[in-house]
Amino acid sequence: MFRGRANRKSYFWSVLFLLLCMLIAPGYASLPPLDFIIYCIGIFPWISRAVQRLHDFNMSGWVILLPIIIMVASIGLSLITDKLDSYMFYLVFMTPYVFIILLLFPSGTRGRNKYG
Repeated sequence: MFRGRANRKSYFWSVLFLLLCMLIAPGYASLPPLDFIIYCIGIFPWISRAVQRLHDFNMSGWVILLPIIIMVASIGLSLITDKLDSYMFYLVFMTPYVFIILLLFPSGTRGRNKYG
């Protein structure tokens, strides 16, 4: 599931599926377990493809944790300073989307690399 490489096309379809799940899930907000399940149905295949996409760039799949670390650090910093200014807001909420887009467009490593 997390082995091998993913090309742009297969990663695109996982992003599209994730966005579809993110659009559908709020419609089930009155049923909290169901909207969480829908989010999970969208996020887990995307994580798998994102790791494979990172492998296509000859990078470790652990790089996927960078946006999460930035988000957690930003939220922690805003809690310490007791404010969430506009810069911090964009850093917290736009980082995952920038990461998704950065994996979407560039072509991967040509030929074999250490991940396949």
